[in-house]
Amino acid sequence: MMEQFGSPKFYNLIREITTENRMVPSLQKLCGVKIAIVISNNSDVKNQIFFSWKFPQKSFSKYSRWRSALLRSVTKGLKDYPQRFVGIIPFYLVPLIGLGMLKWSQFLESYFGLTKKFCCEFIQSSFFTPRGTIDEAKVARDLVKDTNLSLFLRYKLACYYFLLEDLRILWTHLHHEVNFKETLRNLFPDREVIIWTEYLEKKEALSVSAASKLKLVTDSFLVTAFLYGIENENVEAIKYCWKTMNLSKKILIYKDKIVIEREEMAYISYSDDNLLSKYNDAIIFPTYRHLLSRNLQEYDNILEVFALWINEDEMNVLMLHHKAYFIMLKCFLLWPYQYLFMETAEVFFKNLSGDDFYGLLHSIVDLIEDPTLGQTWEYRSLLKEFWVISPPHLHIHVIDRESRCFRSNDAVKPLFTSRYKLRPVFLIQKLIFLNTFTNDDELNLKLILEEATLHDKNNILHFQANDICFELISFGDFRLADMFLECLTLNGETLKTFKLSLALSIFRVVMERENLDLADEFVNWVCVSSNEVMDLKAEILPEVFQVSSIVHWLRIFNTPIPFLNDIFKWFLYTENKIEEWKNNIIFNESFSRYFVLEYDEKVSQRLDQFMEWLGYDEEKISSIKMQILLKALPDILEQLFKVYVEVSDETICINCILYLCSNKTKLMAEFVNSLHSLCKDYLEERNFIFCQHIISLYFDASSDPKFSCHLYNDKTVPLDVNLICSPLKKLDDIIAGQEKEKLCLQLDGKDLETTKIIMQ
Repeated sequence: MMEQFGSPKFYNLIREITTENRMVPSLQKLCGVKIAIVISNNSDVKNQIFFSWKFPQKSFSKYSRWRSALLRSVTKGLKDYPQRFVGIIPFYLVPLIGLGMLKWSQFLESYFGLTKKFCCEFIQSSFFTPRGTIDEAKVARDLVKDTNLSLFLRYKLACYYFLLEDLRILWTHLHHEVNFKETLRNLFPDREVIIWTEYLEKKEALSVSAASKLKLVTDSFLVTAFLYGIENENVEAIKYCWKTMNLSKKILIYKDKIVIEREEMAYISYSDDNLLSKYNDAIIFPTYRHLLSRNLQEYDNILEVFALWINEDEMNVLMLHHKAYFIMLKCFLLWPYQYLFMETAEVFFKNLSGDDFYGLLHSIVDLIEDPTLGQTWEYRSLLKEFWVISPPHLHIHVIDRESRCFRSNDAVKPLFTSRYKLRPVFLIQKLIFLNTFTNDDELNLKLILEEATLHDKNNILHFQANDICFELISFGDFRLADMFLECLTLNGETLKTFKLSLALSIFRVVMERENLDLADEFVNWVCVSSNEVMDLKAEILPEVFQVSSIVHWLRIFNTPIPFLNDIFKWFLYTENKIEEWKNNIIFNESFSRYFVLEYDEKVSQRLDQFMEWLGYDEEKISSIKMQILLKALPDILEQLFKVYVEVSDETICINCILYLCSNKTKLMAEFVNSLHSLCKDYLEERNFIFCQHIISLYFDASSDPKFSCHLYNDKTVPLDVNLICSPLKKLDDIIAGQEKEKLCLQLDGKDLETTKIIMQ
């Protein structure tokens, strides 16, 4: 009987799940699954499930539309219920249960010829397990009893699902059909039908006395059927045979490698992509694609078979020494098999490697915030339980994972270089930076940190503390930063020194976000008294107000110039002190490097704005630009050489030269003289000539059309600037990137290599 939203049974289920004070959480969750099952079997919802989406279309957008329409249909059906009831219904389970119904109906349609309409009308909530999956064997037993179906189809169903008692009855009824054996061979050439038919024929051929002594199912038949189940992914055959065979027969099969030879096809997979899981579609769980297969599978869930072996000798025999056990453990984290995870993990703990333990912790943390799976199970509680019952020797691998910290050919390097240092504490970082960080997460983090620090022989956490605390503080989470440092047992002067080491990084964030409130929170976090605040500001001041630091903020963070006044005043600077600081600014080599090597139009504008804020006039600004250029000559030459060798667009230095030159002729003359000495030692002849070509482009050809270039071998080459510049338009067009010309210099009547010069 189909359950309806208004039925007394449905109302009782709603009332049952709301008795929170009298029910433990695990039972509440089971009641929630019951409600989702009943909702999914409502007539309107079933029609939405079966007929609004052409399953299995591998399109996440179509699946999303189907899911949204399905949930709207459910909400509409519950509109008359009080909100306090509707609010606790696990709606997210309905699409998952619906997909299970679709896959089940698709299999019945393709293998037994039963239409989707028939499946929609036949399925009911009593056919589901407490975990929300369809009990296909139970459905098959009801189908076999349905006299509206043909006798041959019912026989095929009984063969496929190994329904022994029904097979005996149906075999008797088939004898009343004309030429039934020939009909079976013609209509149903399926392997399971052939296996059972041949076996029943063999038993039938025996004498009455011999048949009565013969067991209905012999060991040889079980082995044959078992291998068939493995080869053809028939879970029911595997279940039936494995339960029926005695342990000695199972061990014999394992030792003889009859199973192992064929398991890659269906039994245990070596890779995530081949796992035969009913809920392994990326279309269902798009956020967990690295574990789940990307293709819709046509097979039943092989995990149900392993569920029969939990806490039995078969698990030790068949799975304990198998390479795929780690993949199976990860699959047990997924709905609806979470209840198997802890039981299975306990069996494997003695053989679980450190890397696999670390990987399982990562998988659990990933699932905490999964939008679909995160709602189906208490993964936060599972993480705590898994950590508590796991052996202490596995806890070491959360921190001390040397094999993953450097490559095998890097053994001579320090253990933790900047390239690999984040990996050992990546799990802890993932926990800290969960988007929905709760009190349970904090307790789990503290639990892991307290024990991890005991095994942190290489002080990896201390190496990473700066980065982790910086991230926490930049988001204003000072309380969690304190908890993290407390676990590291930092105290007294060591703790204060560590906090002070974050000052410059934090003030970069302050400049980037123009957030002086964060600056106030930081100094209050470091200091206890107001006097300490003043001392801290005085200590930070020299670092913050280095010219190179300010240039970095202007260039990278796009800090507005007026905000500099605010930050000065935050440091209790008076107007007089600000003016004094401006007058003492020296544009050193680091300043030149910022504005020359990473030059672009925006940087030039900010350079002008900064100098104007300092109160410089145009003449002084021009003079400073010339100084910057001359100090940066070695770096400029190196960039020009890169442009030539790589034939790329990296001509920012050339543009920068033009921008900085207030007096081109005078400045370029000094520039050329400096180039003579700079390039003599390490540039080849043609590369130097190339550089000289570029320099020559910036001269007014009429003012100084000829001058000499001294090569590294002291050979003097006259350069005709008019000849070089004649194919080019105005200098402004070149700067604007409107010209891309090829230059070719005639030297002693021979062509040098044609050089591409790309001007921006």
